[in-house]
Amino acid sequence: MFNRILLLILLVLSSTASFSQVKEIVERDVRHIKYLPYGQFGSGQWQKEERINARYRKENPAYHEVLALDTAAIPYLIDMISDSTEANIRVPCAAHNLRVGDVAFALLNDIIVIPWHTVTGEDWNSYSCDALPDGGWGYLYYERVKFKNQLKMFFGSQQGRMWLTMFKDKSLDKETKVRMAKRFKSLTNAPLEVASTTGE
Repeated sequence: MFNRILLLILLVLSSTASFSQVKEIVERDVRHIKYLPYGQFGSGQWQKEERINARYRKENPAYHEVLALDTAAIPYLIDMISDSTEANIRVPCAAHNLRVGDVAFALLNDIIVIPWHTVTGEDWNSYSCDALPDGGWGYLYYERVKFKNQLKMFFGSQQGRMWLTMFKDKSLDKETKVRMAKRFKSLTNAPLEVASTTGE
């Protein structure tokens, strides 16, 4: 009996330590990133920039380490979105220098594409700035605390769990993903083009 209690305590302590370790990695690495692999669709050098950015995601130690944490990093990246510390990074389509919270969001959006319409309840009809809708960087800049809370609410909901499953469960076949996308759309009233992004 004592051995079972001891084992349970050790398991709890080890899982707490691993959560703490993930948080430390995320917070350290996000602050070390000085470039974001985000471009602008249709620019003259867009395809070349996309190749450079794909290589950066794999080869930059800080960026790659957070991406490798995958969904374990999500709650910590969301928590960092409210961090308005200057990051000294500029990207196309953003009117302001980015903040640490913007870097955290970019990593979050690379781990799991954010369905902006569903999360914010607002219309985002135009996408010409990489994976963010037009006006997305501005929304992050002016509404970062609100957006952080919206993301927390979304990922804590049934819709958020379904979204994660559609994108992250490798065992799902295409037909199942399409069915889930339709179900997601019916639950959230999301535009079809957002809900159908799983149909590769």
